[in-house]
Amino acid sequence: MTGRSRDQVEFVEAYAKRAGLWFDPHTDPRYTTVVELDLSSVEVSLAGPTRPQDRIPAGPPSKR
Repeated sequence: MTGRSRDQVEFVEAYAKRAGLWFDPHTDPRYTTVVELDLSSVEVSLAGPTRPQDRIPAGPPSKR
């Protein structure tokens, strides 16, 4: 339904499966690391693309 040839579709599917990028809804994902994050500790902030290290808080002043 995408207008691509059957050969192209099969090629992309085979590549994605070999690269581990293919989604199979019947398979449980395997994670190498699980990261837990307390969302109450996350702070809204702004940073520019040229100097991301100059991040500034953007939340309400009472939360800073």
